[in-house]
This record gives sequence, C-alpha cells and structure tokens, in this order.
Amino acid sequence: MKMRKRIIAMAVAMCVISTSAAPSVWAQEIGPGIQEGKEQTQELAEQAEEKLSAEQPGEQAEEKLSAEQPGEQAQAGQPQELEGQPGEQAQAEPGILQFVMQESEFLQIPGIQNVVAGLGKDGTVLEDAFLHYVNTSTGQEFTARAQAVSGNMARFCMEYQQEEQSGVYVLDALDYQAEGKTYHVTLAEQDMEVSYGVNCQAEAEPDEVLVNQALLDEVEANVVTLDENGSVASDQSVEDVLGGLQAGGGAMFRSVPKAAKDMVVILDPGHDNTHAGAGYHGLREQDLTLKIALYCREELQKYGGVSIFMTRETGACPFGGWNATSADCNARRVEFAQSKKADVYVSFHLNASPSASAKGVGVYYPNSNYRKDISEEGKALATEIYQKLAALGLSTWADGIVIRNSENNTTYPDGSLADYLAIIRRSKLAGFPAVLIEHAFLSNASDVADFLNSDEKLQRLGIADAEAIAGYYNLSLRGNSPTISGIQSRSSAKLRIQWQKVDGAVSYQLYRRASEETSYTRIAEVTKDSYDDNGLSPQNTYYYKVRAVLEDGERTKFSKPRAASPLAQPVLSSV
Repeated sequence: MKMRKRIIAMAVAMCVISTSAAPSVWAQEIGPGIQEGKEQTQELAEQAEEKLSAEQPGEQAEEKLSAEQPGEQAQAGQPQELEGQPGEQAQAEPGILQFVMQESEFLQIPGIQNVVAGLGKDGTVLEDAFLHYVNTSTGQEFTARAQAVSGNMARFCMEYQQEEQSGVYVLDALDYQAEGKTYHVTLAEQDMEVSYGVNCQAEAEPDEVLVNQALLDEVEANVVTLDENGSVASDQSVEDVLGGLQAGGGAMFRSVPKAAKDMVVILDPGHDNTHAGAGYHGLREQDLTLKIALYCREELQKYGGVSIFMTRETGACPFGGWNATSADCNARRVEFAQSKKADVYVSFHLNASPSASAKGVGVYYPNSNYRKDISEEGKALATEIYQKLAALGLSTWADGIVIRNSENNTTYPDGSLADYLAIIRRSKLAGFPAVLIEHAFLSNASDVADFLNSDEKLQRLGIADAEAIAGYYNLSLRGNSPTISGIQSRSSAKLRIQWQKVDGAVSYQLYRRASEETSYTRIAEVTKDSYDDNGLSPQNTYYYKVRAVLEDGERTKFSKPRAASPLAQPVLSSV
C-alpha cells in the first residue's frame, strides 16, 4: 500500500505570504522583483474582479498561469501554454523532490492555497518551477507557475473564488529548471499523496499531528549546520520562502518524502564475456574486474549509510548480450545507475599496452567542462583511490589521475569539449561523477605477478578501492563510532543533535563544549539517535561529539566533532 507522508500542524501560526489582495495568478516574475505597492495591488485586484465577473459559471480562474501581462487571466476552462514551461524545448530529466508543504488541508471559497516545494539536491538554484495538480471531482488538470523561488525552494499560490472550483485537489507532479536543464518529478513515484479540499473535505492519513508550539517548531525551524571549524555549512529556511509565520489560527500540512536514503554507489566491473576486454598471461580482464568489484562490494558492505549496486554480478552481459554493441552496453550501464539514483559510479578495469614495460595504476576522472562540481568530486575521489592503490606498491602510470577529452570534438550541452570515455561523459550528463580505475597492466609481467595472479591479490585491490570510497565519502564502519549526521536550531535556546545508529549499541553518550578553549563534558546518555540540548545562548557556537555504548559495556571511539549555533528567533513587529 502506498505510504502517505504527511504532517498536519494545527497550532498558533500560519503564514499569509503576499500583501496583495489577489496574489499568485497575476505575478509573472519569478523570485525577487515581484511588484509591490498599493496602487498596483489595487489595480490588479480591480482587473481580477472585472475578469471574474465576466466569466461564465464553471470557468476556472487559476487553471493556467497566462504568459500575458499581470492582471490578465487565462481564458476560463481553457488551459493556456506557459512561456518557458519545461518540456517544450527539451525532454525533462528525472528530478529530486525533497519535500512538499501546503498551507491548508481544507479551504472555503473564497480562499488561497499556498504550496512550497524543495526541489533538486542541496545547493540547487532554481530558475523556474511548475506545479501540476488535478481536481479529482471534475477530472480537470491544472498547472501553476511558481510565484517565487529561493535557492532550491519554490512557492505556488492557487486562488479559489467560484463555487464551481469546489472539489478535492491532488498534487500530481512538478517540473523545474536549474542550470539550464529541465527536470520532472512525480509525487506518486515518491510515495507521496498530497491532497486538499475546496469546500469539501479531503481524506487524510497524517503520520503525525502537531498540536503545540514546541512541535510546530519542527516545521518552521531554521537549519544551521557548521563544520568542525565553526563555519556555516548550511543555512537555509523554509521560512525564507513562506514569508514568515504569524498568529492567525491557520493550519499547515506538510508532506515529506521517504527518509533520507543511503548514499548509492554503483560498482561497474568493466567488460563481460560478450564484450571482452584485454587478455594476457592466461588471464582475462572481464574475469578479474568482476572479482575485484565483488571484493570491493564485500568490503563496502561493512559500512553504514551506503547502498551498493553492481552493473553485473556474473560473466554474462545483462544489457543486451550479443544484440548490444560495447557502446550500447556502456550506455545501458549508466542508465541502470541513473535508475538507482546513483551518487557515484565506479568502473573497474585493467590496462594493457603493446609495450611490455608499461605498468602501474591510473584513475580517470571527469574533465572540468560543463559541470565543474562533478569534475571536482570525481577528481578528489580518483585521487583517494589512486593513493590507496599506490600504497599497495603499485607504480604510478600517467601521473596517477587522468582526464581524457573527446578526440572527435564531441561537446556537452553548453558547447564545451566532452570527456572521451563514454561512462564518464554519460554519467556527467546524468548528474553524478564517474571514475574509471585502471588498476594495473595486464600486459606487464611484474604487475601480473605482484597484483593480479591470485584471488588474494585481487582482494587487496578491491579492499583498497572500498576503503578509498568510504574514506572520501566519510562512511563509518558498522559497529564502529557513530557519525553526527546533522544539528538543527529548534529555538534560540535549543539545538537538536542527530547521529547515525551503530549496530549493537544500547545507548549513546553525548559530549559538548562551549568553545575551542574548554574541554568536553558529557551532557546526556540516551538510547535513541538524537538529543535536544536546551538552555543554550543564541549565536554562541557549541561543539558536540558522541560515542556508542555496546552490549558488553565497551565504548566506541568518539565521532568527529560537529559545531552549531542556535538562532535567535525574530519577533514580528507588524503585519
């Protein structure tokens, strides 16, 4: 049965986002710059009133945002095309939906529904966004353009003025644009059902009902996380988009996607029995890369917070066999990674050369074109892998880490020169980094003798790869020390510290210090994986670390310290 992820806040506060008497449908600008002022607001309201009075029964005022001038509504009952709406020029890529919040579960006409959505990965800067929703009572479909965007959050406003607009509405999907690309996400695919009623009740199965101000803080809390040096690592608030909460007796509905997923690592044993690789000294590349990758997976499974998928687990090609070329097979491997919502793609290979003297390890990573962030992450991971393999005694080939640009002038969407290796190029286009490890030279007798001619030696390579991946992404061994996953400001005097659970732990001991000059003091021992630290001073930086107590009484090592500062809550002086 499909899970419904909802939280209803029935507390003191709710927001009225706009000072305009007739918001959302006439605002054509996205983000800052929406016109304000009493004269324009009055003009818009008058235009709206004229439009609404001229419409026939059954016509919908908010059916589609028109691309015309402010004050002009879409023709009643006729969905209008939106200039710049995703999907017109390029096919949308799968997107990311972090959360959806809607102001009311029930509206009476006249009324306004406000919806906020978090889209894309952290750090995404939205350029535009569209919300698709359906009146299940009439079957009519609607699209609302974001009235405002802030970072990766978008706000939508839907106005209901006529009795014919009554019914149960369900949010269906969102399109958004970022970095010149278009993305699409369907709520049903996220196991989310978000609905509200206009002049009638919508069915609701909330996970939790918020009935007091303390719990309401869960919804409105600003989140500020600092690194171990006390520098701000994350500072973003839904409140920035909502425009602030104020007393008014309203209700807030929040729909939350599945719990934060583990990091997804794709392990790709290069080649297969159909698309063979190099063969020297009685050994075949496709056989050895599979063994190295399996050993890598076995080692990675010792870490928490990671999900591991392999593009193949046998010698057979699972992506078309003899009916697929090598290029087709590689393309489908990246498509498989994309379907698993990959965070990183690691491909295992062995090198070969006509020169018997060529030897050593080299790791390919993405060039800096098109997506510099992906290049930087790939380069850092490639460096970590190279260093781990070199520590085993492998010599260095081609400076250890390598980029290879297209040799036939293939370009990325921005016109820059693409990567030569297909899995690296395709992975970058899919939105995640890929690295290709040339572990050693199968054509070199000493590399074979020292690193490739036994399962024990191949296991050492796989373990080194796993340790490099875990080290770069800061994964913790299961049963080892916990990792503080986040710290949130819950009020001007309260921080919530959260950490990853440790297998076999019966409790956790949390330590704090108020400055770098003081020592850590134990402030709590709890059985759950979070703790609310009260009585703090606003804007002061606090440092935390945690360790687990195991069933036999042993204590793990401390986590890496994390720092955070409670935020002083603003006081609303006027509305």
